Amino acid sequence: MKDDLSRFQIIVKVPYANLGDRWIDARFNRPDGRKWYNWLSALHLVQAYGRSVRSDNDWAFTYILDSGFARFVNVNRQILPTWFIECIKW
Repeated sequence: MKDDLSRFQIIVKVPYANLGDRWIDARFNRPDGRKWYNWLSALHLVQAYGRSVRSDNDWAFTYILDSGFARFVNVNRQILPTWFIECIKW
């Protein structure tokens, strides 16, 4: 949503892919599966974060309610964009 149409958004959970999906589960169980799974979750999280901000002059607050968010960030700090980590206020 652009400009004043979205000044805040709420992300309830870190968007982990569904391990009940056969393709996701098969990929997860490969040797590099956990790394891939965390990368996919990070990608979806950053994409969700960006849905409220659509231009350089646009802005919005994003609230992430998941109690496991801090752990997710700490475990995946190396794959999350630096600008994303810098925006986090605890």
